[in-house]
Amino acid sequence: YTEGEILDICTGSGAILFAISAVLESPPAMTGVDISAAALVWAHRNRELLPAEHIQFTEGDLLAPVSDRAFSMITANPPYISAAELPGLASNVRDFEPHTALVAEDDGLATIRRIAESAQGRLLPGGDLLCEIGAGQGESAASMFEQAGWEAVEVLRDYNDLDRIVAAKKLT
Repeated sequence: YTEGEILDICTGSGAILFAISAVLESPPAMTGVDISAAALVWAHRNRELLPAEHIQFTEGDLLAPVSDRAFSMITANPPYISAAELPGLASNVRDFEPHTALVAEDDGLATIRRIAESAQGRLLPGGDLLCEIGAGQGESAASMFEQAGWEAVEVLRDYNDLDRIVAAKKLT
């Protein structure tokens, strides 16, 4: 991460921004975007509980609300579960999370593809992107980012050694 504003798309409750903010000595301006007004209610409630005046939230689809800005880092936790996988999810996820926050078309890859194809235009040179993916989606997701012209694409694995994040960079 290089200094500059951070964007979190599909922010939900804002947890990613609050976590990043907690580990940075001087957190920069941060913006969270979510298509769900209900999710943003929780993000605003969380901001009231934490000292986080530098974090703002806005409603909208992915990058649309910030089409006039560029960021040093973009994080994303998009829906990445396929409709076929939904019944097999743990009930504490399947029965309580909105399905729009979990399920995406094209075997769970539709929103990840949209991010790969559009987020570079919102990053400053040298900027980083971290996008959560589903277990087993690493090869497909990495290929999407490479085909979209991203550099330094890599799949990061979680503690269970499952695909979990695609990291990519905009070098120029």
